[in-house]
Amino acid sequence: MTTTDPSVVPVRHGFLHSEDEGLRTKGYPEWDRLRNETPVFESDYATPGSPQPIWYFLDYDDVYAILRDTGMYSSEGFTHPDYDSEYMMIPSEFDPPKHTKYRTQINPFFSPTRVAQMEPVIRSVCRELLEELAPLGRADVITDFALRFPTSVFMGMLGVPVDDLDTLISWVHQSQHTSHAEDPDGRIRDGADRAIHEFMGAIAEDRKKNPGNDIVSGLLECRVDGRPFNDQELGGILYLLFLAGLDTVASMLGWTFMHLAQHTDDRKRITADPTLSASTVEELLRYYSIVSITRHTTADVEMKGCPIKKGDRVIVPLAPADRDPKAFPDAMDFQLDRAPNRHIAFGAGPHRCVGSHLARLELRVALEEWHRLIPDYAIAPEADLGLRVGMFVTSLQSVPLEWTPSTGG
Repeated sequence: MTTTDPSVVPVRHGFLHSEDEGLRTKGYPEWDRLRNETPVFESDYATPGSPQPIWYFLDYDDVYAILRDTGMYSSEGFTHPDYDSEYMMIPSEFDPPKHTKYRTQINPFFSPTRVAQMEPVIRSVCRELLEELAPLGRADVITDFALRFPTSVFMGMLGVPVDDLDTLISWVHQSQHTSHAEDPDGRIRDGADRAIHEFMGAIAEDRKKNPGNDIVSGLLECRVDGRPFNDQELGGILYLLFLAGLDTVASMLGWTFMHLAQHTDDRKRITADPTLSASTVEELLRYYSIVSITRHTTADVEMKGCPIKKGDRVIVPLAPADRDPKAFPDAMDFQLDRAPNRHIAFGAGPHRCVGSHLARLELRVALEEWHRLIPDYAIAPEADLGLRVGMFVTSLQSVPLEWTPSTGG
């Protein structure tokens, strides 16, 4: 790393967060170190088709500003930065005003009122899964609960029977958790994306003939520029909802139960007072922000002394931003009743996560129902949690827990 002259932008040679050994072994504390040492830096890491430098911004204020400036920092092409793909996440890969036309159609399906109406069903799905686990006295939170809970909820929103969760989960893993080093030509990831599109496309074709009270049927009724979504548009929207709905909540649940297994006082507080669950969810989202966002510049621009050229990639990881001491008092302290809590775990600006209300509800219900049935638990001795820093999502591969078996109340 070059930091000899403070007037020169620091360079971390060959740095890519998804392949950095420090982040893979130390996780969030390493992000804190990087932010404290170099809140902005350049990387000369080169990926196929993208020889230009990558710029990292880690401070809360910088990240917030970049995410809101969609005119300068474009999200087009961010989903597959290192290999060619015919698939897009819509509307995430569009910038305003084009983005706005699609987002306006999708927003009502995830409004606070509509999501609140889903709570009884979501709680029922959660209870059913946990009532199977509670008597066992042990489970891997990731494979036995975190992946199955949001996937089952999403399948219900699609109006599709939950017949083969393992296959759906494997597609998400291959698409979102396969690294460039493991899949340099993108063949594995592209194959998973194709399977997702074929699966969702078959559902859409069925709903055209047999509409129902589900999100796919609702999307078929939407209009953009006075016409229905074409197949590519509908496929891109369903692709985004599939990956976001299954992957991010599952990853957050892993960090949630890892933290509560290791912090007995926090666990006892929310078990004794479930009304703390909502604020606990917000602090978990802040303290363990999992998403890193990629943009590219639409013109030459200088920011914080960085001579960014048109087409350069800009990466803004939300983890160091949401743990920035300049933005959060006692940022390194986990405070389950922190208020206010201005985290940006769901992003900021026009691209802020459309499913944030649903994600919050699923996380809160998971906390309440788990601790109703399984109030006391610990991580299995010598467990390997398998920290994985992805291009987009940071996750744990395994969180094996043990507890005294109980059928609960």
